[in-house]
Amino acid sequence: MNIQHVTNLNAKELAPYVSLSNRELKNIAHPGDSFVICESLLVLQTVFELHVDVISVLVWDKHLSNLERSISPEAFGDVPIYVASHELLSKLVGFNVCRGYYACVRRPSLLSSASVDWHSYTRIAVVEDLCDVSNLGALIRNACALGIDAVVCSPTCADPFNRRCVRTSMGTVFRLPIIQANSNWPYDVFSCLSSADYTVFGAALRKDALNVHDVDFSHYKRCALCFGNESKGLSTPVIDACDQLVMIPMKHGVDSLNVAASSAVLFWDMCS
Repeated sequence: MNIQHVTNLNAKELAPYVSLSNRELKNIAHPGDSFVICESLLVLQTVFELHVDVISVLVWDKHLSNLERSISPEAFGDVPIYVASHELLSKLVGFNVCRGYYACVRRPSLLSSASVDWHSYTRIAVVEDLCDVSNLGALIRNACALGIDAVVCSPTCADPFNRRCVRTSMGTVFRLPIIQANSNWPYDVFSCLSSADYTVFGAALRKDALNVHDVDFSHYKRCALCFGNESKGLSTPVIDACDQLVMIPMKHGVDSLNVAASSAVLFWDMCS
C-alpha cells in the first residue's frame, strides 16, 4: 500500500480536500479532470467495491489499521493513502473530526436522457429543481434502498455529486444510474417516458391527488414518480404532464413532509 504521512495542510496532495470548492472540483471546463470528495468508511468501501476511479485517500492516523482491515490492500493498488493526525484533519474540516476517512475520486459522468434505454427500468424517480443537496442525497439513498432503478435530475437540480450529497446518500449516488435531463425540460424526458409506456405520477398536495395508499402500483409495468422543489413543488408543466397526482394524507395540521421523508413513504408504496 502506498502510504504517505502528511503534516502540512498546504501540501499539494491535499489540495482537493482543502482548497478546492465544489464548483472547482466539478471543473465544468474540463469534465475529465472533475473530482468528487467522499467521506466516511462506508462510502470509501462503496467506491472501491464499485471500482470507481479513486485518485487518493486521506485518513486519520488512528484509523489506518481499520482502513486496512476494511478494504482489501489489493483494491488500493497504487492509490496514495495520505495519513494525517487528528489535529490536522480537524483544521481541514473546521471541526473536531470523528470519522476521519476521505477519498478523492474522479467524478462519474451523468447519463444523458437521450442515451438511456428507458425500457431497461421499471421504477424511476424524477426530481425537479431540488435545491438542498442533503435532501437530494437522502432521496437517492431512499431510492436505492427501496428499489428504484434510476433517478432523473432536472437541469437546475442540485448536484448529485456534491460532497455533502454524496455523504448524505451514503455513497448510493455511485450505485444508482443518475440521468441528467437536457435543457428542454420537462418535454424531452416526458416524451421518453411516454414512448417507453411509463405511467407518470406526481407527488403533490392537491385536492385532485389520490391518497397514495389507494394506488396499486403493481398494476403498472413501468412507473415514474416526480418530486418538486422544496418550496414551490412541481412546476405546472410537470403537473400537466403527469398521468396522476398522488399525496400522503397529513394529520394534526401538518401541511407536508420533507422530501426525504415523503420519498421514503412513496418509494415503499411504489416498489413493494
